[in-house]
Amino acid sequence: MDKNYDYSPFSSFGLNNDSMDDMYSNSMFNPVLQYEQGYMYYKFMCQQLEYKMKLKEYERQSKSERQ
Repeated sequence: MDKNYDYSPFSSFGLNNDSMDDMYSNSMFNPVLQYEQGYMYYKFMCQQLEYKMKLKEYERQSKSERQ
């Protein structure tokens, strides 16, 4: 077998580096962008929940101080 022969298991499907780059240029298929989007979503969701919990705690404290 020739040493310079570039064998790829996906060569029969016609995939090359250009088609892979095209696939990842779309943000829907880019795993890095999906991870970043998920991270930001959960980060802001946790911030909102934290704010609501602190607000309820503050309301409870202000009610107890009034009574």
